[in-house]
Amino acid sequence: MMRRLFWFLLGALAGVVGVSWAKRKVVDFSEQVTLASVVSALVRGVQTAVASLVGYAQGFFVSKESTDFDADTYSGI
Repeated sequence: MMRRLFWFLLGALAGVVGVSWAKRKVVDFSEQVTLASVVSALVRGVQTAVASLVGYAQGFFVSKESTDFDADTYSGI
């Protein structure tokens, strides 16, 4: 009986500590999130996406130029 009571109380204590820790983390996170930080993150994401697309397009067109068919050097054999 005492063993079960011990484990029950230990579990309850762990639950209280876990909920307290999670609540503190949520409050800290909610204080950090502001409209300015969200907009800033969105702008950085869009800039990164545009830079990636531009880099991909540049690489695509450079590789396209190097593989174009050159009729002057084609021997036909």
